[in-house]
Amino acid sequence: MISTLTIKELSKAYRESHLRVEDVLEHVMSQADAADPAIWIHRLTRAELQLYVARLRGRESLPLYGIPFAIKDNIDLEGVPTT
Repeated sequence: MISTLTIKELSKAYRESHLRVEDVLEHVMSQADAADPAIWIHRLTRAELQLYVARLRGRESLPLYGIPFAIKDNIDLEGVPTT
């Protein structure tokens, strides 16, 4: 169960194996699905995000491991529209 999305709480839950990145991703995507679609210029699909999740395996020691974030539309991300 995800009660908070703070970096501190998520990092602790990952360290203690209470959460998986996939669980957090599904929670965040469900929340985004329920939000007004006008707030997003572009959203990655679950399949696109899974590619990033797969790249995290074995990197649990990274300080922002599994922390969800949004990228402002004026920041370039390969394959995503930039305004």
